[in-house]
Amino acid sequence: MYQQSNLNRLLYFTLWLLLALIIPISGMGAPENISTLPRMALVIGNSDYQSNLYNLSNPVNDAVSLAAELRKLGFEVTELANLTKAGMEAAINDFAMQLYDKQAVGLFYFSGHGMQYQGQSYLIPVDAMEGLKFAQQLRYAAVAESWVLDTLGAANNSLNIVLLDACRDNPLATNILGNRGKLKAGLGASSSPPNNFIISYAAAAGEAAKDISDAAAAGEAAKDGAGSNSPYIVNLLSALRQPGLTIESVFKQVRKGVMVETNMVQKPQYYSAFSDEFIFNPAVTFEVRGHYHIHSDGTVTDTRTGLMWKRCAEGQTWTSTTCSGNLTQNTGMTWYKVISNGQQKSWPAFAGYIDWRVPTREELRTLVYCSNGTLQETAWDKTCSGKGWDVDSDSYTRPTIDQVVFPNVPWGSWFWSASAYVSASSLAWGLDFAYGDGNWLYRSYAGQVRLVRVGGVQ
Repeated sequence: MYQQSNLNRLLYFTLWLLLALIIPISGMGAPENISTLPRMALVIGNSDYQSNLYNLSNPVNDAVSLAAELRKLGFEVTELANLTKAGMEAAINDFAMQLYDKQAVGLFYFSGHGMQYQGQSYLIPVDAMEGLKFAQQLRYAAVAESWVLDTLGAANNSLNIVLLDACRDNPLATNILGNRGKLKAGLGASSSPPNNFIISYAAAAGEAAKDISDAAAAGEAAKDGAGSNSPYIVNLLSALRQPGLTIESVFKQVRKGVMVETNMVQKPQYYSAFSDEFIFNPAVTFEVRGHYHIHSDGTVTDTRTGLMWKRCAEGQTWTSTTCSGNLTQNTGMTWYKVISNGQQKSWPAFAGYIDWRVPTREELRTLVYCSNGTLQETAWDKTCSGKGWDVDSDSYTRPTIDQVVFPNVPWGSWFWSASAYVSASSLAWGLDFAYGDGNWLYRSYAGQVRLVRVGGVQ
């Protein structure tokens, strides 16, 4: 009996343990998808140093090219050039505070001079040479890599990506006194980055990175900006444009491409203390409905216009299948809250994009959908009734918007456009999806808002 009782207890314990492993604990929720978090980047290019002896050809060009690509990938980018030490430190501090406030994925890029001394790597600001005569002064005249990592790490966000293209070949090492052979060109690689950091170096430890691509050196007009960018940036841009690559696949591809281009002279390195996956450029998947490409992230692209819309109106929540929350007078907002002093308000990031805005009058009218049960539509500039407000004069479905593409839109919903009535400061244009008809409304009216961005056809 005693042995049987113990066997039963053991069996119950084993079953409990198995259930605990396979059943999520209540309240834990689904794991966070880091690729969909808000994205922020600080991009710095230092080309114009105090002496022509130290000037570089491409850092500013590289910074401009990378910033443009990151914006396409949904990053909110701060792009700066030719910063002093004080300017670099202030920009990095501000960036870390923004990461802390928004808990965004952070990307820091620096292009310019860099060197290492006594195991520490330094990013060289444009005013460093004013007081930098001895290697021992680097910690006062330059920005230490460790300081950058500590500052960004204090944001306590999910991921920081640090790109250091600061290994340019230069005469700095030979012109600074007192180094006794300890001052080296290039940066020392951080083989043990902080937790949730990935650090990519344009060249291996102690190596010098090329400031100009082989195509530019040969006088070729290479594609992807190779004529005005370094090999590291040329290959990084190429990798970022490929959908579906994980962050580690991006850096592996960059390493391979740079080594081939430079005939093994330059060998980029990266070091990771990041356990999850991050995808810069998610693979595009969509369902086709008429001229719409419906994406699983709560957005839809209109192939006629190239516009990307949020499937839900403001005040609703995308639940992966529909828009939860009813649109009422309480969920609406006045036009003054949408447009202030002629400027649109800043809207929260959604689906990895930060450039959402209120549509113009013409853009909003493209959503009018006059359906009699088929995918046939009338021209966008006509009301669906065809006879003013007489709703019984036709068989069109109400509301006059594709309710599969834009679910849970109530019958009588006025939506704001960003178009103001020039001759009457109290009016702005709105659209009533009950009839597919627009009109001028008092700006104090609480209308609904559906956001749009220029997305391109995907």
